Amino acid sequence: NNISNIEILEKVNFPNLQILDLSCNKILNIDVLEKVNFTKLKMISLHKNKISNIDKIKLAKFENLELLALSHNEGIDISPLKDAKFKNLQYLFLTDINLKTIDIFCSKTFKHLKLLALGGNNISNIKALSKADFKELEDLILYDNSISDIEILGKVNFPKLKMLNLASNCITNIKVLKKVDFPELIELDLQQNNIEDIN
Repeated sequence: NNISNIEILEKVNFPNLQILDLSCNKILNIDVLEKVNFTKLKMISLHKNKISNIDKIKLAKFENLELLALSHNEGIDISPLKDAKFKNLQYLFLTDINLKTIDIFCSKTFKHLKLLALGGNNISNIKALSKADFKELEDLILYDNSISDIEILGKVNFPKLKMLNLASNCITNIKVLKKVDFPELIELDLQQNNIEDIN
């Protein structure tokens, strides 16, 4: 599709709408979401657009939201998410948005997350994970970043983690895996790193 303007959403009457998928378009501005009456929305997918700012959107109004996909919107500022106070956000897709820091995830806003996808960014430091409240997290996707140090994994509390993807990073040492406590872990992906010592 080639949709660039979604102002029409302000004029529609869909009070029971649960899924809004506008992926793979050319949308630049989503300010209209501030005006819509979609209080029952459970999924918003806006990946592969050209959105750079979500500042004016009071995301807290979508309190029933379970899935938010903003991947492939290069350079989008996601800082407003930390104040959204979602009650049940479980799936968050933020791949390929040129994200450099994960400090935002120290916010209680994300305590219900089951899946966090952060692949294809410029993340090098993951120490903020030690302050994240991810007791429900099952899938953590961090492939294709610039991560070299994973020592912090020995200090995190992710009791339900089932999948950890650290493929295509700059990791050389994985001795910390002797210290991690992921009792539910099923899949660990470390392919295409620079691991030299697995003793």
